[in-house]
Amino acid sequence: MVSDPIDIRDQNSYTTDQFIVQEAFKPDLKQILISEGEIVSRISRMAEKISESTTKRVESELYAACVLKGALRFFGTLTPKLSPTGEYSEGVIHASRYTEGKTTETRAEVSVPERKTIEGKDVLIVEDIIDEGYTLESIVENISAQDPSSVSIAVLFDKRDRRKVEIDIDYTGFIVPDEFLVGYGLDYNERYRNLDHLASLDSSVLKG
Repeated sequence: MVSDPIDIRDQNSYTTDQFIVQEAFKPDLKQILISEGEIVSRISRMAEKISESTTKRVESELYAACVLKGALRFFGTLTPKLSPTGEYSEGVIHASRYTEGKTTETRAEVSVPERKTIEGKDVLIVEDIIDEGYTLESIVENISAQDPSSVSIAVLFDKRDRRKVEIDIDYTGFIVPDEFLVGYGLDYNERYRNLDHLASLDSSVLKG
């Protein structure tokens, strides 16, 4: 692992009154797990590590691919901080999960950039969160089929306790607890994406 993640699973959390939080969100949130400032600072460090890795292959082009739409906030904070040695370009990946037939097997439907866009480039997959790992596994398989020079993954939040698929993450921001998380791009029914911090959702909201 290139970048050591910060494990917050046993760390103290914050109350919603300790930071600026939208009033409409406060009754729904259990606690704040990571503040915006901590998230941004960690992303800055991840960007440094990613940029440093490009010095090993200065002739290559870094292609950053954002997994829509949860990773938009992370992507928008990370990419302006990158300083790759060689050329740089970016694009998007569409991915959605589904359960096949009457089984419980989870798969992901993935749409990646076409071969001519990423062939021979160092592709950086930028994802907001990983839990079981099925979606990222499918993304890596589809990207690898387009003959990139290399494939690496940057994930902001890692629900490691829920992992079902072995997958190597090159750059990880935080290891987070197995709770329903919202904020900094993460949503529940398309709400809370614009919450500046990472928070856990109260169970009463999920039951409703």
